[in-house]
Amino acid sequence: MAKLAGWEIAAGREASANRTARWALERLLDVERPGGRGRRLLVLVRWAGEQPAVTRLPWDDEWIDICMITEDMKRAAREMERANYA
Repeated sequence: MAKLAGWEIAAGREASANRTARWALERLLDVERPGGRGRRLLVLVRWAGEQPAVTRLPWDDEWIDICMITEDMKRAAREMERANYA
């Protein structure tokens, strides 16, 4: 059963079961530094999977704070930031 749950999480149909309850990302699209101080970074993400069976439409791309993504995605976002804001 745990293996099936893992597939559902990876496909974006379910959040992870840990305390952070993260949803699967398909990929990072862009990064943006909002005004202000510090190293805050917004990340444009494309979510994996699709909306509930009624619509079967993909999720909308969304700007989220970098603190909401996993460490491997944070590294990729910081690399994208270096490329965009060199």
